[in-house]
Amino acid sequence: MKNVILIFLFMVLGIINTTAQEVDTIKVNSTNTKIDSLAVKLSNLQHDYDFLYCRFLLNEHKIDLIYLMQDANNRSLVVNSFHIFRTDLYISFKESYESSYSLFETIKNSYESTKDLILSKIISSNFSEKEWDLLTKHLNAVDAAVSATEISLRTYKSSIDTYKKYN
Repeated sequence: MKNVILIFLFMVLGIINTTAQEVDTIKVNSTNTKIDSLAVKLSNLQHDYDFLYCRFLLNEHKIDLIYLMQDANNRSLVVNSFHIFRTDLYISFKESYESSYSLFETIKNSYESTKDLILSKIISSNFSEKEWDLLTKHLNAVDAAVSATEISLRTYKSSIDTYKKYN
């Protein structure tokens, strides 16, 4: 009878030990799954952040350039509206142009740095074809804004030179 009870007791302890090992294995697998799932989510979030950040920077440069272009166009119209030469106005116009051109150079240099950053993000973030196309369109739009702003600034400078020459 003691042998039967001992055998029964060993069987119960064996079953408990096996069940405990299975529970530990399930917990480890569950933890690994959660860690893998979090790593994938983090990777996706980083990818989305990189894409949105690149778009934000490009839009910011485009807006700055458009504002500067419109300002240069408006100032050019103002210069053209004066028909009597005044030295103080000429100096003011010239300083305004130099300030605008300096701002343009700063924005342009910042944009060039942003282009380098975007290229590095494209390599590291594995953007999809659609995302790459969208960023390329934004890059082209900013390049067009750079060209348009250069033309506006040249027109502004020409207006100032004409103001001095003919008045």
